[in-house]
Amino acid sequence: MKRIFDMIRKGSKYIVRENLGRAFDKYVQDDKEDYYLLVPNIHVMDRKSLNRIFERYYIHEIFDIANCYLGSFNEPFMYWHLSKHPRSEIYVAIFYGYAHPYRDNEANVTGKLRIPDKYNENYKAYIALLEQWVKTGIKPENEKGMSEFRIIDENEFDYTKPYAKYYCRTNDKLRLVLRSAEIVPLKELADVIHVSLANHGFDATRVKTLDPNRAPSYPYDPELQAKEGFISTERLHKGDLVEQGYRKFFLLDKETDFDLYAPPGRSVIRAKKVCPEYLYLFLNSQIAKQMLHVFKVPLGDFSSTDLVGSLEDFPIIIPKEGEEFYKSEFLKLSAPSIRTYEIPNKISAPNSAEQVLAKEIMEKIKLNNDILLKKQIDEDVAELNTCFSNGAYKSTLILAGSIMEALLIDWLSEIRGVNYFEVTLRKRVWDKSRKCYEQDENGNYIYRDNTRADLADYIDEIKDIKRPQWMEEAQEAHFIRNKRNLVHAKLCLKQNADINETTCRDVVDYLKNIISSRWQ
Repeated sequence: MKRIFDMIRKGSKYIVRENLGRAFDKYVQDDKEDYYLLVPNIHVMDRKSLNRIFERYYIHEIFDIANCYLGSFNEPFMYWHLSKHPRSEIYVAIFYGYAHPYRDNEANVTGKLRIPDKYNENYKAYIALLEQWVKTGIKPENEKGMSEFRIIDENEFDYTKPYAKYYCRTNDKLRLVLRSAEIVPLKELADVIHVSLANHGFDATRVKTLDPNRAPSYPYDPELQAKEGFISTERLHKGDLVEQGYRKFFLLDKETDFDLYAPPGRSVIRAKKVCPEYLYLFLNSQIAKQMLHVFKVPLGDFSSTDLVGSLEDFPIIIPKEGEEFYKSEFLKLSAPSIRTYEIPNKISAPNSAEQVLAKEIMEKIKLNNDILLKKQIDEDVAELNTCFSNGAYKSTLILAGSIMEALLIDWLSEIRGVNYFEVTLRKRVWDKSRKCYEQDENGNYIYRDNTRADLADYIDEIKDIKRPQWMEEAQEAHFIRNKRNLVHAKLCLKQNADINETTCRDVVDYLKNIISSRWQ
């Protein structure tokens, strides 16, 4: 057994890098009994290599080893132990922090990965626990908020998803659903058409198109809501689903009296074996949104992929009801534009006051300061739903920001073991020339003595602790913060703020993602 830190320091011998292309199974062509590899997250998408490897080898250990090198935008790595001999139990470890204390990419001009001059103490302790686990077979205790150690039965391990975080405890229920339900890729149920400009952009014909910037609202009136744009390669028809933003979909529920085209750069889903209403309901359901979150794999700062890959391969649960049932359910949800549908089959009629947040908060978030926060969260969520359903959108933004702030303060309190509802968090010192927070000689942030932290500081604190996994959620948290600030009169007038239903739906969707990232 190789010591993991020794493997990192001698990475050229063990590391799976792009110099051999994406066919990284070349690293196991010597036909040894066991291999120990350092694998960048990007290779979970190399299907052909994975198939060739797992035809001959079993995974014994799969450990998250985070951004253990400098360069390549904090690229995260995994440790794999492959063996020709099967084992009934697979060791999995997840690290929720970061490996070294550097905030930036450290200006890597050579393009080569380098060893940092120091690692965080909690990272070194995590690696030591991994080595002890492999040596003794005694699983370490989970470190609250920092790392998780799991033993997965071999028959529960999915070799198409060799990514440690997929096997964390909070994903157990979803993995059970995916193992027990009848699931097929989307391409078996529908054609997926990728839209571009007609004639490679040389056709300047102006036509009516679906709004390229946001999903239209229901009930859909093509005459009023269609936009003018350049002709694309795909004319739309009743029953077409159009992707409006990443994995958000709109169903065209009526045939138009004129030629209506899909915006270029979008994807159109045309159902073949199921009714389009079911695909709309499923792709906008809570379980589909959860899959999107769980399947997301960070590749480094500001970049990620997912375990599924293309839209064509997105897993769809085969419907159990007849088409008329799903058509009826779509009619319930298509006015007003409710975007979330609960799977499985039967649902109750929508409430007269639309509930956009309560279910996610109450069922999925675990509060560290439960007694202190539960009453406040309950009241704020109920008030947010009331404000939203009555069109009080400024109040909705204020409440969404308040809920997020309470959750982030509670989360940081749990991570640090300090109750920041009682202890004041100070602002960090910002280095304007380097555009980063200042650090002392030990890599610790320097804090101002007399300046109280605000919401932006809590977001950045958690982003640095949870990077690189939490980069996207941090951007969404800053979006919510900025939208809440628009309510102030001076900013509202200065920026000509558009505070409406769409803005509030975006804010609530982002808040749900942030909540999910904690219980993940």
